Amino acid sequence: MKCNIQGIYCFVAAMEFLLHFFFPKDYAHAVADSITDFANRTSIKRIFYSQGGKHFMLVGVPWSWINSSPAGDLIIDPTATPAVNDDVRIYDGSNYGTSTTLAVGKFPNANNYKSRTLINFNLSAIPAGATILRSTMTLQYYERVTFSGGTWIDRWVQAHQVLTSWNETEANKDNRSSGTPWNATCGKIGGTVPPADDASGQYESRILFWQNEGLPAWKSWDLTALTQKWVSGTPNYGVILWATNEDARATPCAFILRKRRIPLIVPICMWFGQTSR
Repeated sequence: MKCNIQGIYCFVAAMEFLLHFFFPKDYAHAVADSITDFANRTSIKRIFYSQGGKHFMLVGVPWSWINSSPAGDLIIDPTATPAVNDDVRIYDGSNYGTSTTLAVGKFPNANNYKSRTLINFNLSAIPAGATILRSTMTLQYYERVTFSGGTWIDRWVQAHQVLTSWNETEANKDNRSSGTPWNATCGKIGGTVPPADDASGQYESRILFWQNEGLPAWKSWDLTALTQKWVSGTPNYGVILWATNEDARATPCAFILRKRRIPLIVPICMWFGQTSR
C-alpha cells in the first residue's frame, strides 16, 4: 500500500507487524547545478508495488524534465534532500551567518584565527518514535584556498554534537548568541554536560581531507546515532565541524562549502504494533 503523510512518502508492508518506511521528499538535479543551488531540479517520483510475495519501489523522474534539461549528466538520488535549518562559519569577532561559504582550519598568517562550522538540521518531518536506519550528512568540498606562504597539510575533520543553542545571525568565535559567550573560543569541545560544555567530546564521525584528491568532491559524515537521539527527544542543536589540527598554520582551510548545499540523508522506519491475521 502507498500513502503520503505531510509530504513524506511511506510504504506499508503487510507482515506480522505493520512496518512503515518513510522517505523524505527528494530531488533529481543536473550535475552542473550541484554547486549553484539546484537551478534545474525536479521532485523524485516513486511507485510501490508487490509481486510474487515481494515488495518493490521504482524511483524515477518525468521524461519531460529529462528531455528539457540542458545537455550533461543528471543525478537521480532517492535519499538526499536539502534539510539545513541554520549554518554559520565562526572565525573571528564578526558574524558570517549570511556568508556564502563555510570552512574549517586556519590561515597561515599569524593574525588569523581558526575556523569552525556550525550546522543545524530541521527534522520536524520525521515522525516521533521513528527508528533511524542510517543518517548521513553530505557536504561538497569544492575548493582548497591557498595564499602566499601557505602549504597543504592533510586534515581530519570531525563532527560533534552541539549541546547548547546558537544563533545563525549572531554567533562568532566569542559568542553563541548576542551577549551569551561560548565556554571557550569557537565553542568548548570536550565534555557532555551543558551549559558547561558547548559540544560533546566524542565525535560522531570523522573524514580525512587529503592533498591530492580531485575537486569538487563529496564528503559524508555518519550521523545515524545522533539523529536517532534527536528524533527520540534529545534537544537538536546540530553539529560542529572542526579540523583536529586546526591550530596548524598551513593551507588556510581544509575545505570551503557553499552555503545551503547540505543534504541530510535519513532512511527511517517505524513499527506500529501487531496486526490481525
